Amino acid sequence: MLRRSLLATPLALPTLARAQAAATRFVVPYPPGGAVDGTARLFAARLALASGQAFIVENRAGANGTIGGELVRRAAPDGTTFLYSASIAVALPLTVKNIPYDPIADFAPVARVAEGPLLISVHPSVPGATLHEVMTYAKANQDRFNFATSGLGSAGHIAIAQLKQRYGIEGPIAGYRGAGPVLNDLAGGAVHIFADPILSSLPVARSGRIRAVAVTAAVRSPAAPDIPTTAEGGVAELLGASWYGVWAPKGTPEAAITRLNAALNDAARDPELVRRLEALGFAPVTGSPADFARYQQDEFERTAAVVRAAGIVPE
Repeated sequence: MLRRSLLATPLALPTLARAQAAATRFVVPYPPGGAVDGTARLFAARLALASGQAFIVENRAGANGTIGGELVRRAAPDGTTFLYSASIAVALPLTVKNIPYDPIADFAPVARVAEGPLLISVHPSVPGATLHEVMTYAKANQDRFNFATSGLGSAGHIAIAQLKQRYGIEGPIAGYRGAGPVLNDLAGGAVHIFADPILSSLPVARSGRIRAVAVTAAVRSPAAPDIPTTAEGGVAELLGASWYGVWAPKGTPEAAITRLNAALNDAARDPELVRRLEALGFAPVTGSPADFARYQQDEFERTAAVVRAAGIVPE
């Protein structure tokens, strides 16, 4: 179905195909199976069908995403290697010590391609029908209530930090390497609350191993219409999304960036790709490289304010 739909979509990418005879790499700095990897593969498949060229997703996980980031930073700026990552890529210097690069100055923004709210989930043993009730319980039992994040600086990390600040809860947020290990510990009871994209958390919630409490959006998600928003759960100020984008090594020719930006915008308008993104809890985003540059700077400043208010110290 996806192949028929994408092939039937009018394509305007002959220039992209001619300019990129070699395979194009999307380096994902996280393990397979998470939201970054899942959305990257959707876009890579669409671009490959559209251009007739190979688009490869290469997972280079480790060191809070900086192994993959450093690989791209050092790559030849020839339009064949790009970083595909999430909002965490911009926030890393705020939460992690000794980042080997500047995520804004050392990369050229290509396009922001998708975004989606977070799903806040708890272990089934945690009492409370609403997010407010859960956090009230957490406040009363903070000496044995465990918070976790799939990555320092991730949208989920920032959301949990905001919740802790809102309810005056002390103590650390345990950092994990990806959503999978956190979800395993959440299901096992070692962790009590977690915020992460719908793609990774909802299937586990549907299985009954964890309990979904709220989505961080103003309106309910089409992917999970039965789960209340944070406002419905009594925490109206907690709104947030994980967003996804593509960056090039600094020095990549503007023409190559413009071509890939146009191709990604075209992909984001494909009805079948839109349907598949929405089923996973995401919405497509389009815009120019300049739009993305402004957005990431605004996001950095917004996240920095949250980090300061929450008292997060780089680890």
